[in-house]
Amino acid sequence: MGKVICSYGVKILFLLCISFVAYEAFMDGADGKADKLVMGLVITLSLAVLLLTRFWVRRHLQFFEKHFVKILAGYLLVLFVVQILCGIHLRYEPMWDLDSVYGGAISWLKYGNIDSYKDYFYYFPNNLGLLIFFRAYFGLLYLFLGNGMDYFAAAVVMGSVMLTIFRFSVVWIAKKLLGTEYGVVMMVLLLLCLPLYFAAAVFYTDVMSMAAPPLVYLLYLYSKEEESWRGRLLIYAEMAVVAAIGMEIKFTVVIIVIAVALEMLLEGKWRKCICMAAVQIIFICAVFCAADRIVYPNLLDRGQAAVQNTPYLHWIMMGAKGDGSYDGNDYNYTRQYTDREEQRAAVKSEIARRYKKLGLSGVMDLWEAKTVKCFGDGTYALSDFLDDSPRSDISWNDWILYSGKDYDKYSTLCLGVFVTVMFLMLLSVVGSLGRRRDRRVDIPALWLTFFGIWLFLMFWEASARYFMNMLSVMLVAAVLGVAHMERNR
Repeated sequence: MGKVICSYGVKILFLLCISFVAYEAFMDGADGKADKLVMGLVITLSLAVLLLTRFWVRRHLQFFEKHFVKILAGYLLVLFVVQILCGIHLRYEPMWDLDSVYGGAISWLKYGNIDSYKDYFYYFPNNLGLLIFFRAYFGLLYLFLGNGMDYFAAAVVMGSVMLTIFRFSVVWIAKKLLGTEYGVVMMVLLLLCLPLYFAAAVFYTDVMSMAAPPLVYLLYLYSKEEESWRGRLLIYAEMAVVAAIGMEIKFTVVIIVIAVALEMLLEGKWRKCICMAAVQIIFICAVFCAADRIVYPNLLDRGQAAVQNTPYLHWIMMGAKGDGSYDGNDYNYTRQYTDREEQRAAVKSEIARRYKKLGLSGVMDLWEAKTVKCFGDGTYALSDFLDDSPRSDISWNDWILYSGKDYDKYSTLCLGVFVTVMFLMLLSVVGSLGRRRDRRVDIPALWLTFFGIWLFLMFWEASARYFMNMLSVMLVAAVLGVAHMERNR
């Protein structure tokens, strides 16, 4: 009885969350500039394309089941190349955060130090993981390409690798959970997500960690099928390595690790959950300790880091006013205190003051504004980077860049597809609530992951990029929604 109550509790929680997010995105997304009629048309066409894909695949199901692996391999190879070509054509000058991890890795490789970027990493040690990743990657390429290496192109290639792993994982999850026809539906849904063609050029933490969550979940699905403890432990170790690398790049990957553990507890698999958690903790701690030893004291001074590191409460403070987005004045406020204890106390006090000033109704208004900010941009805010001194004046810029004359049209198209995904996510849980246990597919870990990233962003700094490494969760739930549009499934 307790399991049933908890299961329904998760579904209702997700239902309320995605209903709120989808409504806010449709009504106020794209800064309120999106044409609702055009969006409605995009949503209708997107649903039609997905349903027709399912119908067509079923008519040729034997062919697709026989050749699925070949079709998927060709699909991934073509998109891998397309992503690289698009990324290189959109070449720009990395600035600020991206310049620090990208330029810092180049400096580390060429000169053995990151002297020009030390202050940045003292303030923002959370990005050291991506710095180490790029240094290792560039170092490997340097052995073969030497000084003639095009670092930007190399970074784009790695971005495309991550996106390709992401694409493979979500397609395979859909096939594994729902069957071959839904693996193909996922391929088509990915094709409708226009920003993914250009995302390889944005090789920052959001994109570079996109592969981790779906790969963790895919391995978890395989662990459920493994009968031997030895085999299960091996898969748990693989999950832990993927999660640890993902968390080093962007820590929010931990949300899906927690969600998977919660699903295991909901299913009453206590021993398996404890075993998985133990393996995860050991490997994650090992990876984080290794990264720490690489950086300190070789690149940074631990004492100076203790003085300059930005307290994590700072981003909670920043997220507690306006629409929760970046505010340089908040950095000035935090950094005016040189004593760490005084700084933390001041930030805590300011957080309390802001929430007290907001009151309950103000917090609700804040969450509404932050939901629109975080989930109301179907372009995933990639132009936060692509807009930085673009090197070439190509026609795409008119559509993709914020300053482009056709950006509003592009934004409306992307938001229409994104709201379609949210609508289908809604159907994924509504369909589950309306079906017998033996005729439904439940994905509590993914529902909890989406709720987790939404809740996190309601307290953190708001940005339309910050959910992006959990896009896989949304897409898998959306394809389940397509499955639930079938009355007799």
